[in-house]
Amino acid sequence: MKGLVLKDLMVLKSTMKTVVVILVAFGVMGSMGGNSFLTTFASVYAAILPMTCMAYDERSNFNRFAMTMPVKVSDIVLSKYVTGLVLAVMAMVFGVVVMVVTGGNEFAEIIAASIVIPVFYHSIMMPLLFTFGTEKSRVITMVIFVIPALLVGFVADSAGADRLLVTLAGMDTTVLTICATAVLAAAYIASIFISIAICRKKEW
Repeated sequence: MKGLVLKDLMVLKSTMKTVVVILVAFGVMGSMGGNSFLTTFASVYAAILPMTCMAYDERSNFNRFAMTMPVKVSDIVLSKYVTGLVLAVMAMVFGVVVMVVTGGNEFAEIIAASIVIPVFYHSIMMPLLFTFGTEKSRVITMVIFVIPALLVGFVADSAGADRLLVTLAGMDTTVLTICATAVLAAAYIASIFISIAICRKKEW
């Protein structure tokens, strides 16, 4: 599996120049909104980069080739999740460096965003990517993330939303953090097993 992860990172190496240009561009725009803008964007970008790896694999029929080698289906699946975690850690390091250089103090927020955003995104998207492929999954992503976000925006001012926010604000921060972490970890582990089950039934 280590070789599969290294392969994904080598594939992404060709896109690094584009990533740097995007980060610099958004960094200039984000300087007006605080350091967290750039570092949060880096976390989001790290979350979607594994999709690029999977797109390259689809175009080259790499998975069909990989099945001729002593590689398990679970290795192929896990390699994508591990690549996502490696990129998340890189985004976290990038965020911490930015905070140190600029004199910011939002370290806890950056570390949390760097882990939560990719893990949450991968938990939902990886099974879809393995099932439908990258092209169809882009459309599904719009349905899953954009439409609910718009609906949340419409109901954000409702009395029910206000009561929910008040309830969450009144909860102990430690308890809330532990519960959120447990739910996210359970969703991530479940996503891995679902993806493995999908790929075992799949004809490459």
